[in-house]
Amino acid sequence: MLKRDNFDRPICIDRNNRFDELNQFPQDITFQTFLLDKDNKVKVIGNPVHNLAVRDLYLKQITGMQHQEALPKTTLETEEAEYDLGTVKEGTTKQQTVTVRNTGTNVFKLKGFTTSCNCTEATCDWKELQPGESGTVTVSYEAEQPGDFYRTVEIYGNIFNNSLMVSFIGTVK
Repeated sequence: MLKRDNFDRPICIDRNNRFDELNQFPQDITFQTFLLDKDNKVKVIGNPVHNLAVRDLYLKQITGMQHQEALPKTTLETEEAEYDLGTVKEGTTKQQTVTVRNTGTNVFKLKGFTTSCNCTEATCDWKELQPGESGTVTVSYEAEQPGDFYRTVEIYGNIFNNSLMVSFIGTVK
């Protein structure tokens, strides 16, 4: 995959688990990605693919930017914190529309979405919500294997705690 995407940065793949044994990294995969400085000291730890706030930390370290203009914070709410997708047939995709509302006093500026797995995707056709304005996010879940599931989507932007998490549950048959 690295060759295919012409990735030209140094990377370490610990096939014999020696680096992990030496450093005793947490088992949670989100903490097994890190950025080293020129002296091979860990500067940032966390997975920038699954957390946009961590991605911003990586970019600040890589580009040397120490301060980023802070956006005024606002608040964002959904109608529900958890959506039950019910029974989903294996091999099919189920979509759920989630309405989000800017309940704050500043413009909400969407930064992006992260999902708990590749089987879940979130999209929308807006970038900003004015105070009091609502928008919809379409969440698609691809049912890959039978059993109960719990998936999450995090909406990132200029809100307190940087993201709003929405959960999706159901059963694949």
